[in-house]
Amino acid sequence: MEYEDKGLSGYYSDRPDFQRMLHDIQAGKIRAIVCYKLDRIGRKTTDLLRLMDFLEKDEVDLLICSNGINTASGVSKIFIQIFAVVAEFERDTLTERITDNMMELSKDGRWMGGKTPFGFTIRRATTRSGKGKSALSYLGSVPEEKKIVERLYKLFLTNRSIKKTADALN
Repeated sequence: MEYEDKGLSGYYSDRPDFQRMLHDIQAGKIRAIVCYKLDRIGRKTTDLLRLMDFLEKDEVDLLICSNGINTASGVSKIFIQIFAVVAEFERDTLTERITDNMMELSKDGRWMGGKTPFGFTIRRATTRSGKGKSALSYLGSVPEEKKIVERLYKLFLTNRSIKKTADALN
């Protein structure tokens, strides 16, 4: 059987296929789990340790290909604990770096993507030409929409009610 939660982070244990795998383990359908990397199963130390207890209780071995880990041997269990701590640390560090980077780029007025807010449009500025060409995105004001946004804020500040503001705009 194959279990794959495409596009879902290993940080969360409520992934559909992961939960299906746990149910299949409880039903006695699985004797061993083979996984490419430990952080594909989980990135939270507590979740991984709970999983290890769960697998041990149901006598299911875990084989991690990239590290040559097999829980059938007792020594591998300590390595899994170490890798679990490292995986969680890596995720936390990456999250922190991305957040810091987005904050710095926003200070320059750069737009990192997503749904463009009402009242704005995306402006692209290219840097360099040829093979090393890249583009930066900025939010630019749309004058007609900006007036509506300004009116919305003024109305809200006046009546302090979302409903009254919506009624006034409608």
